[in-house]
Amino acid sequence: MTPRWSERRPLIIAHRGASADAPENTLAAFQLARRRGAAMVEFDIHQTSDRRLVVLHDPTLTRTTGVRATVADCSLADLADLDAGSWFGPRFAGQRVPTLEAVLAALGPRMAVNIELKSGPRPYPGLEVRLVTMLRRLGWLRRALISSFHFDRLVRVRRLHPTVAIGILVHPWSLTTAIARARRLAAWSIHPPAREVTAALVNRLHAGGVLVLPYTVDRPEEKARLLRLGVDGFFTNDP
Repeated sequence: MTPRWSERRPLIIAHRGASADAPENTLAAFQLARRRGAAMVEFDIHQTSDRRLVVLHDPTLTRTTGVRATVADCSLADLADLDAGSWFGPRFAGQRVPTLEAVLAALGPRMAVNIELKSGPRPYPGLEVRLVTMLRRLGWLRRALISSFHFDRLVRVRRLHPTVAIGILVHPWSLTTAIARARRLAAWSIHPPAREVTAALVNRLHAGGVLVLPYTVDRPEEKARLLRLGVDGFFTNDP
């Protein structure tokens, strides 16, 4: 299954949405990325106590909502009225912690998504099944790239679907580990830290048949350097 986004060059991926100018992982940030012409948005998902998939970077709510609680200990109803925008600026007051389904609905028919699987203080039972089932039901499988630093999560995704696009994240960064994981999972892309990217790295990964998508790149001169090296796209807070 060839992803619909795979031929876009360069692939500009809005990191947590247009998060330089709107509160990360909110509908406001994703809609701004869409207006600016980003081909793909990246976001993170966690699972609530009633097993709903929600879009948030941290396993806790403290940093972006001010509530001292973990996502895993809250139901979707507990999150419904939390303000996830005021921390960024008063004009974003009232932005919510969105569900995955709400984000997909807001992006429209042309954008793609990079969904990063996060872990909470304890495992999220059945998250991968719920994710793949939802992407299939809503017609998003060919518009998705699923990534994680947690290799076991990606192994479960690959067992659930033989061809959905997978991206490899590794921390601490190791090119050898990234290549080995990409081969095992037939991954589409490897996402190295931008500082690690050299012409030799790009050539080696391209020779292995994977796309090179560095993170997180905001300075214009760094974007230009990476494009000269031949990367296929990059993650940026400022698409």
